Amino acid sequence: MNKTKIQRDIAGAKRVGKFGYDPYNKNNIYNKYGKIYYSNNERINFYHDKFNYDGSILCVASSGDHMLHSLLNGSKDITLFDVNRLTKYYCMLKLAGVKTLSYEEFFKYFSIEKLNIKNKKLYTKVRNALSPEDRYFWDEIIKEGLSLNNFYNDSNLSIHKNNVYHNKEFYYVLKEIVSGPNSIKFIESDVFELSNKLDKDKKFSSIFLSNISDYVEVDKLKKLLEEDLKKFLIKDGLIQTKYYADYDGMKMIDYEDTVIIKKDNKKKKNV
Repeated sequence: MNKTKIQRDIAGAKRVGKFGYDPYNKNNIYNKYGKIYYSNNERINFYHDKFNYDGSILCVASSGDHMLHSLLNGSKDITLFDVNRLTKYYCMLKLAGVKTLSYEEFFKYFSIEKLNIKNKKLYTKVRNALSPEDRYFWDEIIKEGLSLNNFYNDSNLSIHKNNVYHNKEFYYVLKEIVSGPNSIKFIESDVFELSNKLDKDKKFSSIFLSNISDYVEVDKLKKLLEEDLKKFLIKDGLIQTKYYADYDGMKMIDYEDTVIIKKDNKKKKNV
């Protein structure tokens, strides 16, 4: 366990907890240390029959919901990436919560009305399933009573609608899945540095970028997808490139517009 690195992350989290952002990087929208989205407001429940989850998955870490949906849909090998290092700790806390808490306890602890991670009784349960480094981080954060959460204004109905595991039956299916073998890796990276940090031989059946396209230059992103990220897809793999939502006045995006199909597998003919 690299305590020095975790102590830096704790120091960054303390700045975020105190100021609501990291004053060392306050000019950027997303930084190495920033508030954490407690849940997604993307219709990722729509993706289960549109994308291939059988192989390895690459997805933004964010609230951890892409990770949980990938596990629920069959993937056992997930690579998370995010520019915000604190999302890694939150994803692992949420995963540990599914492993150790009942349905009622989980949604008391990770409530969509108010995040209750300071609940010491429930944290004691969750703590048992954390790795030593994640436990070291959260012990300090909870001891300090820090708030790292970035809350949405979306209605509870919308949040529940997006997440299949919010259904009690599916929650217990997920609970059984996460108790089995799986591999979850985190890479600290923005989308433009990502291809340089991935294993060059790694191939993904699906890549989920959530709404990153809303915050970057579109042409620059398209070039990245075509020239770099597509190389990491299996045959017929897909990259989700746009935010898919259909509520609260947000525009519904056609499925065909949310994805870019992988590289052309046809061999070029010699002329």
